[in-house]
Amino acid sequence: MAFDLRRGNFTFKHSRSFEEPDNETGSFREHFHSLYELLYFIGGEADYKIRHTRYRLRPHTLLVVKPGELHHVLIKSAEVPYERFVVRFDEADLPGGLRTLIRRLDNVYSIENTRLSEELFRLDAFPDTLPDEDAVFYAMRWQLHIILTYLSAARGLRRKADAVNEEVHRITDYIEQNLTGIHTIDDLSAGLHMSRSGLQKVFSTGFDMPVMRYVRTQKVTLAHAMLNDGYAPTEIPARCGFNDYSSFYRAYTKLYNMPPSGTNRR
Repeated sequence: MAFDLRRGNFTFKHSRSFEEPDNETGSFREHFHSLYELLYFIGGEADYKIRHTRYRLRPHTLLVVKPGELHHVLIKSAEVPYERFVVRFDEADLPGGLRTLIRRLDNVYSIENTRLSEELFRLDAFPDTLPDEDAVFYAMRWQLHIILTYLSAARGLRRKADAVNEEVHRITDYIEQNLTGIHTIDDLSAGLHMSRSGLQKVFSTGFDMPVMRYVRTQKVTLAHAMLNDGYAPTEIPARCGFNDYSSFYRAYTKLYNMPPSGTNRR
């Protein structure tokens, strides 16, 4: 089974493949998206890393990867096909109340034999039951609202991580709590009581990205959320910790491929 639909900021992909494990670099290079991503794991032997946490994937695991969160999958065996659904979407395309709810979601849920699993499988049925791609796209967009509503109301489905890099967790937690006040690596090293070299070394064990690039990415994703909530572009630099509008403009345009004024604000 394979199906791939891409329309604007919306993507649905159902794929099943045999991937060769790569123990040195991971099966897929660590990366992040400017959009939300839902990954519904159906089968295979793989681990998944999101920021400082690592999970052993089990069938019917649902992963929620938020904008700016570094992640990648590590295939453990090529003997079993790696099968999953992937849905990517921009929160700007959701109603305001639903945007608020999904920002509170955890990263990983176990949803076997739940209504949520049933609703996800409805996505996979649309290509076979609707007449054309336009109809499939509109149905999937509405179905996504239902899935996210069920997920935001889910209780007892959250999964704990199988492994946590505590040193990197301390760094990312500090960045999250003090994001707008971090302008240089010296700000970060002073706040964490670490040397610059020690900070960079610890961060590199968790991420394939310089620490200040990570900080900038988090600021831009925060800015995107604020623009979606109706803030004017000129308000963003001070609220998100950019030195000036021009530095915000460059960083935002690079990540989202559009100027801040082009974001769909509601």
